[in-house]
Amino acid sequence: MMEDSLKSQQPRQEKLDTTTRIATPKDLEACLSLRLEGLKNYPYMLGVTKEGINEEESKIELKEELLPHKNKFYILAEKGSVPVGISFAIRAKGDWWHVGRDYTKTEFMNQGIGKKMLARRLYEILQKGGATVTAFIRPDNDTNIHIYTSFGFQEVDIMSTQYSKETKADVKETGFLCFELDLTDPDVIRRVDKVLNAG
Repeated sequence: MMEDSLKSQQPRQEKLDTTTRIATPKDLEACLSLRLEGLKNYPYMLGVTKEGINEEESKIELKEELLPHKNKFYILAEKGSVPVGISFAIRAKGDWWHVGRDYTKTEFMNQGIGKKMLARRLYEILQKGGATVTAFIRPDNDTNIHIYTSFGFQEVDIMSTQYSKETKADVKETGFLCFELDLTDPDVIRRVDKVLNAG
């Protein structure tokens, strides 16, 4: 009883809302810092073909990827003014998009940031006319599998997707799982809306 009373008297840490937005060239240093930290912790973060990319290559690539473009964008998540996560989306072809490169700073994990970044990407993709979204996730990444499937992504055979028909990358050999989402499904749109409008 006494412990409960003491706990209620301790000052509470201010809870800052997480905001998500499309990153711009002015966010280069914040995005680079998050990306390099992500690569240090998860060398496969950039996907199948870019494992081991170095700082200079990252900076060059990010400069180009942060320019306003109708076919690709980064989402930057912030708690207050602190950058805490990044994620990427790219139009593969027509109304088909691919998402990935998710990273949330370790000390901010399990606070719904990954879910908010995915919701923001899906919203932006929908605004750009996207209908199908794919993602590759390592089978040991239970957190991302949970986040993606909570929006309606379903695991599919990589060889049955448009990705395998359009590229030469043999993702199956890497051990990544392939997930696909029908972004036109009204249930998916409701889930995205619910996450983006949660207080």
